[in-house]
Amino acid sequence: AGSDTGTSLFARSAVAKLAGEDPEAALRGVARRFADDVRAAERSARAAGLDAERLTAEQWREHWPG
Repeated sequence: AGSDTGTSLFARSAVAKLAGEDPEAALRGVARRFADDVRAAERSARAAGLDAERLTAEQWREHWPG
């Protein structure tokens, strides 16, 4: 499975490069936004009196931004 994932990522990266995009910058941007969303959900949960380290899946969804 790992090999298939790597092959798929490599192919998508090649397509992005051919389209004039920077696939590494795009991935960094998505990872940054995800980390920002995690921190925002944690802040929201703490503001509601919850322990951000013990959130259930439902609580994550309730406090997830957007």
